[in-house]
Amino acid sequence: REHLKVDKWVVFGGSWGSTLSLAYSETHPDRVKALVLRGIFMLRREELLFFYQHGSSFLFPDAWEDFLKPIPKVERHDLMSAYNRRVTSEDPAVRLEAAMAWTKWEMTTSNLYIDEAKVKGGEDPKFAEAFARIETHYFVNGGFMRNDQQLLEDVHKIKNIPCTI
Repeated sequence: REHLKVDKWVVFGGSWGSTLSLAYSETHPDRVKALVLRGIFMLRREELLFFYQHGSSFLFPDAWEDFLKPIPKVERHDLMSAYNRRVTSEDPAVRLEAAMAWTKWEMTTSNLYIDEAKVKGGEDPKFAEAFARIETHYFVNGGFMRNDQQLLEDVHKIKNIPCTI
């Protein structure tokens, strides 16, 4: 924003982008003209557990089986941490296998209907590694929020910002 010499702007985000949009807006409300959000994701632990541990597994059982494959049964009690260890492994083969499985799960399940073009886009190894590393890093660290409810606790800071959801 500063680099572009923009005083205030409209902030847009969907899913993980909605998390970042809300965090930015609550931190810098004086720099936001409006918010446009879709697929709101608050980065609460319960949301993460629903999507990556139990819950979505019932909605996408075939994709879930593929998601589990790289993780030994003994580590499946905490899939986000198990994936994070693998996508940061020193072994490139371990990293790639985990990154591809994580990204395929995301690309397959993050829409109501499977978008084959989106799934195909996630098959690029460089994209998959970067995507999986970033997501798992933030998710195992709670998005670096002060607590699980930070975005809800700070919503009063943006009460006067127009928002379209």
